[in-house]
Amino acid sequence: MKTVSSYAMKTLAVLLALITLVAVLPLTAIKADALSYSGSSSYMSGPYYQKLIAVNLTGNQRVDIVNVAKSQVGYQEGSSRSSLSGTSYGGSNCTEYGDWYGMQDMWCAMFVSWCAKVAGISSSIVTYHSYTPTGLNWFKSQGRAYSRSTVANGGYTPIPGDIVYFKSGRNSNPTNHIGIVTGYSGGTLYTVEGNTSSATVSTNGGAVAAKSYSISNTYRVYICKPAYTSGDSVVTSSWVNTFDFTDGTSTTKSSTPVSGALTITKGENFNIGGWSVHSDGVAKYQWNLNNTSWGDMDSSWMKFRQDVANATTSYKKCTEINSFSCTLSSGGLNVGSNTISIRGVTKTGSTYTVGHYDIFVYPAEGETYLSVDRYKFPVDEGITFSAKGANDYAWVGLFAKGDVPGQVSSYRWYEMGKNDVKNINLMTDPNARINSRGEPKEGEYTLYLFVDEDYTVDTKIDITITAAEGAKSSLDFPNPRDFEIFQGDSFLTAGWALHNKGIEAFYYILDNDTTKYAIQNVSSRADVLAAFPAYTASCGDLNSFSDHISTSDWSVGKHTVKIGALSTSGYEIILGTLTVNVTTPPVRITGKDSSVTISRTDKLNCVKNIKPDLSVAEIKKLFNEDCVVVDALGNAKTDGVVGTGCKVRYYTGDRLDDELVIIVSADVNGDGAITTRDVIKLKKAVAGVLTMSAEFTAAADADGDGVISSNDLGVAVDLM
Repeated sequence: MKTVSSYAMKTLAVLLALITLVAVLPLTAIKADALSYSGSSSYMSGPYYQKLIAVNLTGNQRVDIVNVAKSQVGYQEGSSRSSLSGTSYGGSNCTEYGDWYGMQDMWCAMFVSWCAKVAGISSSIVTYHSYTPTGLNWFKSQGRAYSRSTVANGGYTPIPGDIVYFKSGRNSNPTNHIGIVTGYSGGTLYTVEGNTSSATVSTNGGAVAAKSYSISNTYRVYICKPAYTSGDSVVTSSWVNTFDFTDGTSTTKSSTPVSGALTITKGENFNIGGWSVHSDGVAKYQWNLNNTSWGDMDSSWMKFRQDVANATTSYKKCTEINSFSCTLSSGGLNVGSNTISIRGVTKTGSTYTVGHYDIFVYPAEGETYLSVDRYKFPVDEGITFSAKGANDYAWVGLFAKGDVPGQVSSYRWYEMGKNDVKNINLMTDPNARINSRGEPKEGEYTLYLFVDEDYTVDTKIDITITAAEGAKSSLDFPNPRDFEIFQGDSFLTAGWALHNKGIEAFYYILDNDTTKYAIQNVSSRADVLAAFPAYTASCGDLNSFSDHISTSDWSVGKHTVKIGALSTSGYEIILGTLTVNVTTPPVRITGKDSSVTISRTDKLNCVKNIKPDLSVAEIKKLFNEDCVVVDALGNAKTDGVVGTGCKVRYYTGDRLDDELVIIVSADVNGDGAITTRDVIKLKKAVAGVLTMSAEFTAAADADGDGVISSNDLGVAVDLM
């Protein structure tokens, strides 16, 4: 192997010892205006105001709305107007964004509107709205809304600054959530959203968070492209990373970090090399050892390779630097595991990860070592270490922290000898021995390497044994697990999961594909925590779900649906598997008027957004089919006003093919008109002192946001 000069080795040693933080130009290197904002005193006293005013407006509206949104990631809704700083969760939909908008309620759309306003974008470009269907319809009217399927099939490529509308099964609205697109790559959409969930801030939908989704997930329904006055030339960044290895092989990944693994004996030289190109051009490469500070690579290590340029012709800005290569000595590395990380700095000043080399260094002949790749081990996982002894009598022992070896015995021990040994699990390896002290429990311990049969210490490492990463779960609905459903209908699925590291999300997998579709309607069930109190601290914010899964995009035939949960530590819990036979539906009633919403779930098949005081004839004109109207008892209705609880039916001959319950907005007594009696019942429903059947509950949700609130009272009064 080629040996580096003593001068180069000295340079490397200095770099490893003196690497300091490198100033990185902000993404928006060209500054137009410093951002100014005057909000509530509570907000301006907190950290998210400071992050906001640190944003510099570039004049590029796409860049500016994204940077404003990113500055708020981590913000949490407060409990009142005096707690809008964003630093603690209050659970009352009280936010700075709602304070600016003039109402404190579900705030995902108000957050997007606020970001646009603060970024200097007028409502004629991004309409300011609080109700997501209003915003989506506005973009549709401008011809600037692209369906999920259009994007998935390549008909439109999302770019930062676009607006994404979501649709979950919690209500029949065409959309019920919104976010700002921050990137799109390889079929994955990246966003910043308000009033959403995050494992690190608020797990029940009260935070600003950065997220990512597969575009194949039907939860996304439309990507909207605002008519920005600047910035439409912005394209999603892309890059290609490659590591070259000494055996002539290489690994290449697009817009994803690469990794490599080396095993070497202390003192030997090794090579790190490869190439990377970026759509913004590469200014330089940086590196660090074992997660220390980043430092610039030596200029002689960074080169231009014509073969790389010939193979990546679309990356036209990479004309000076596109590769790196250097020979290093392992003399400066630790015995055991090491990591060298490499990143690129683009010509715009942003950074991106190229990849990392995992290097395991064995000691030189005659040396000993003891190493672990981490310092905390769950009690049910065991303790994995790497070691080498100096002679035939070397051994490793586990002691409680503070024990004096020899005065007390070890918990477990392993006889090393003088041969190289790697990745021994002290709890499960058949050659590991247990002493009379029994198995170690949770607590602080010390791992010793002894050089002889006595207790002469060579090396010691302090470690912690933590609680087991246990999991409990239940899939409560649907039951039975094997069932049939018409194509286009939705079915309810509900259950819970617990994990001692906490639950991050629930998901389902269709037909054993690798795509995980997020289950959106998540919460915390007190009865589950009461039954398993040991999980209260870790799962108090999120442990259950209850959501409808739509079959509208599924083919006819049998499908398997695997329901799962993901812990915050990455552990996957499978709650159960469903077998769903999707069949061709009979003739279905369809709406002629776009304002009419048809909702089909296993809870209620209904038609919503029906105006009050409509006659039978007027109701029948709302549908494409020749329907029959019946009252709540199923008796034919030929005249008079139609109210909540009545039904429309479609018959083929004598066969009933379809039936929908009519939901008249705010008509909670079933007479078809909105009167004082409806308002009185609505007030009781808002106060939580009145329980209504499914159809009248749907009617009480007059604004269609899925929650019965004072807003619905306002709608009822307007309809009187």
